[in-house]
Amino acid sequence: MLKAIYFVLILKLFLFCFSVETKPKLTFDEFFDYTTFPVLKFSPTDQHLLIQTKRPSWNTSSYENTLWLYDINTRTKKIITTNLEQSIEP
Repeated sequence: MLKAIYFVLILKLFLFCFSVETKPKLTFDEFFDYTTFPVLKFSPTDQHLLIQTKRPSWNTSSYENTLWLYDINTRTKKIITTNLEQSIEP
């Protein structure tokens, strides 16, 4: 009787493990096209957020550095500049 209970529990555990949904696998494009955020700074009035993004540009074999201004009240973003030099810190 005890063996039958263990068998049923192991069978349920086995079925549960294979019924759980898994996350989709990450592709090479998704892995290498990630965006980083080196700078996130609030304005002195706390109404805007300055965002610097850095992502790979495969056509030029370099990184694309972009500055964005995000308005917190209206929840809109506006691009300030693209191809920001890496030596410049906002």
